[in-house]
Amino acid sequence: MDELSQLDGEQLQQVAEAAEAVLVIENAPLPLAVLLPTGRIALANKAFADFLGYTPAELAGADLRLILADVSDFATRWDSVMSAEGVTTDRLARLRRRDGCGVTARVASLVVKHGDGQPRFVLVRALSTRQEIAV
Repeated sequence: MDELSQLDGEQLQQVAEAAEAVLVIENAPLPLAVLLPTGRIALANKAFADFLGYTPAELAGADLRLILADVSDFATRWDSVMSAEGVTTDRLARLRRRDGCGVTARVASLVVKHGDGQPRFVLVRALSTRQEIAV
């Protein structure tokens, strides 16, 4: 708490907005995850973790490759994700569940950038392709 008392009004507003964003993501019914530019999972909500058979705590801090079924050419594909502008259209991704089974998901993402244009984090949404079959 001592650190918060040293922040100015604008910084406190930023902290409050970030906390609110985390609550929205954590409580969203859609499977959402926040990825860091390093390729680590900063936050996965319950819906995302359940989709892959994990708990949110197990995914927090994990390397993204943990949940990818195919990690070949990861660096090139990750660079492509990080350079995307705006919300991407749905693309199919093969993910790996905790039990080792593969699952295909419809994935879309948004790279959120700092004021200088550098990637800050990536917000990812993953939906089961089973929903497409049921429609």
